[in-house]
Amino acid sequence: MSIQSIRTLLNQAGLKFSRQRESILLLLRQSKSPLTAQEITDMLNAKQSGTAKPYWPSTIYRTLDLLLEAKLVTRMEIPSSEHGAYIMHEANADSHFAVCLGCHKITPLPACPIHEIKDELGETGFQVTNHRVEIYGLCSSCKSNANSADEVSAATHSDDAHSCDTHSCDAHSDLSKHTPPERKPSGTHNHINRPYNK
Repeated sequence: MSIQSIRTLLNQAGLKFSRQRESILLLLRQSKSPLTAQEITDMLNAKQSGTAKPYWPSTIYRTLDLLLEAKLVTRMEIPSSEHGAYIMHEANADSHFAVCLGCHKITPLPACPIHEIKDELGETGFQVTNHRVEIYGLCSSCKSNANSADEVSAATHSDDAHSCDTHSCDAHSDLSKHTPPERKPSGTHNHINRPYNK
């Protein structure tokens, strides 16, 4: 997409042209995956010269909200993350992504996985105009880290290396069944109230 086409989009949406709006739209157009506001900020600043005014996350967020309202970009929510990711809004455009719940990396899928579903819906008379597929899981790096963490946890709680609070540890839960009843100190006695004879 050329700079002129970006300016045309902004004009059609009733927005004035600005360097920041143009830069964000160009970056999203060139990106194969949705980008978070922080990623957009970092990538734009990486392209800046040393004397150029830097982009700030707060102004990037405000610009993205404006572009969302104008329906020039679409926000993609990411489970387990308070930050969304942004893609260019295109009418009748399909999108297919795999989303890592660990590092929140978003990877485009190589092909559309729902052709058969579209055909089945077509047989019922339902016309699919567009769709968005998001598959959630763990990337290879996060999966490896999760497996390593599980191994460390298992080793820490093994019989050969056991360190715990006996009051809360499951491994010692049966001990409470064999704990003898509490005994009163030998110096204490049960007193019976008797009438006092003067």
